Amino acid sequence: MVVAIAWSTDPRPAIRLIDQTRLPHEEIYLDVRTVDALVTAIRDLAVRGAPALGAAGALGVAMAMLQGRELGWDEARLQRERAGTRRGCSARWTGSATPARPR
Repeated sequence: MVVAIAWSTDPRPAIRLIDQTRLPHEEIYLDVRTVDALVTAIRDLAVRGAPALGAAGALGVAMAMLQGRELGWDEARLQRERAGTRRGCSARWTGSATPARPR
């Protein structure tokens, strides 16, 4: 059975996902260890489909919590991350070249 996405802790926390850009010819897995790497995997279409994207988002939140703790992110950094995510999503959905203001 092919597992599209899973949480891994060996040797350290990672999101293990199948690189869907390599299917059907190869079954290659990516071990994502940072939020930026997860964003890149999603942008590059290594993760596709609503179920996998939903799981990637949920696991990405857990990854962000761990990464923030390891790197000592403070409240100001967390606010910048949240604002950047909202603006990026808003611009993508509206098709706007300039990001929408956060609500």
